Amino acid sequence: MDWIKTGGSSDGRPISRKVKRDRWERAGFLAVSVFFLLYLAVPILATVLFSLAGKWTDTILPQSWSLNAYSVIFTSDEFYSSLFRTIFLCVVVAVLEVAVTIPAVFAIKIGSEGLGRLIQILSVIPIALPAVVLALGSVKFYGEVLPSLLGTPALLIGVQTAFGLPFVYWTILNAFQAIDVVELYNAARTLRCGALVFIVRIILPSLKKGIVIAGVIAFASTFDNFALQQLIVGASWETFAMYQYKYFTIDGHAVSALSVIGMLIIFIMSWVAGFQSKTKGERKEEDAL
Repeated sequence: MDWIKTGGSSDGRPISRKVKRDRWERAGFLAVSVFFLLYLAVPILATVLFSLAGKWTDTILPQSWSLNAYSVIFTSDEFYSSLFRTIFLCVVVAVLEVAVTIPAVFAIKIGSEGLGRLIQILSVIPIALPAVVLALGSVKFYGEVLPSLLGTPALLIGVQTAFGLPFVYWTILNAFQAIDVVELYNAARTLRCGALVFIVRIILPSLKKGIVIAGVIAFASTFDNFALQQLIVGASWETFAMYQYKYFTIDGHAVSALSVIGMLIIFIMSWVAGFQSKTKGERKEEDAL
């Protein structure tokens, strides 16, 4: 049997009642959880094992182990330069996407919900279009309008920002749904608070977790977007994804090692961002547990 809170008493204290859950129900919940965990963990574990394998042919586990793939990567100057470029690209794109999306969603919520429905429809276009089509279209357009941008990181940042905006837009929009922004804004206006001050002092703190999630999504979607990076800047500004692609026909173990490194970077960044977004009270509760 499990205890759940079902209401409150007249003095404000929660009332707990027993809800009977049989063994089959608990077993079903456990089976679904284990299946989901294995679904996520098995491909990651296989990638890690292959990156550490010296020889792996017809056995379940590697027949020998080796760190040669990691040794080759960490002794390469190209690896560090490509990683630095990619992190710079991801951070700039994430900041731009969040900075553009928050005022836009705020204006839609305060000004016109009808316009918001139109934007929601248009925001699907970058997702529906393959990245190759978006990249080639951007190259064709800017080749005619502003050819000096072709092959530059500035164009890559702009195209990547446009490509990732839908993910950030929907995340920020869901965060806005959790607060009554219209009532908050009306109350702020009665206190003679301007829109800019309202966004900085009220909206940003209220949407802190949503902003962090949106930033993580923007970072992750940019980190390994090979198609855009290859077609727009190519080898002239080699990123992590293009550096990894060079090893596809050379060393599969190095490709797996680079995949593991990429996953670790995104995981660490997500953990740090999530930790920073928590309030002091939430951190104290975790420490107490």
